[in-house]
Amino acid sequence: MPGNTAALPNRLREGVAEFKFRAHDLLPNIVRELKQWSEIRWLVCWTAATTSRTQGGLTMHVSEVAEGDDAYAGVTHIATLDAAGEAVIHVVALKTLLQKARGPGLSCDVTPLSFRASLQAWPFFAVAADM
Repeated sequence: MPGNTAALPNRLREGVAEFKFRAHDLLPNIVRELKQWSEIRWLVCWTAATTSRTQGGLTMHVSEVAEGDDAYAGVTHIATLDAAGEAVIHVVALKTLLQKARGPGLSCDVTPLSFRASLQAWPFFAVAADM
């Protein structure tokens, strides 16, 4: 996987990861101030649409990154918030990541229900998939 954290300062190797089904599912939590954009470094989600979404006067933009253009391994998208200035969130969209890494035993039509079965086809995930 692309990414080279060795070149990053220690402060950029640590941070908060948020988990959502869709990337834009984070926006309502930001609007209601349940989460602070500037405190989140990574967003792990199932899907990430490359669109902009506005809610409560805040606009979240999600754009795809070229493989290897991000310092963190597995990052597929970058999310920005108009009100957050330069602060970005590095997004790992699992469906996109799996489709790019697709190999024998992994279907093109990955769904959350088929995700576990697909992982069992990958030898290095065999133990984790049995959990």
